[in-house]
Amino acid sequence: HIANNDTADVADDQYHHYKEDVDLLAKFNFDAYRFSISWSRIFPEGVGKVNWAGVAYYNRMINYLVKKGK
Repeated sequence: HIANNDTADVADDQYHHYKEDVDLLAKFNFDAYRFSISWSRIFPEGVGKVNWAGVAYYNRMINYLVKKGK
């Protein structure tokens, strides 16, 4: 039994919390951050049509990293 009927469907929600993650990196004076691009977010069908919302997410995250000096 899991408390509150929770599931592990969302174990890591960087998509919605990337600013908080980057702020923690800045707070603890990390000087680098390594991440991987989820190509299935960019090309949900494997090839062809680009998911521009996915591209926009990575642009926002990278811009925020640069803003925080990471």
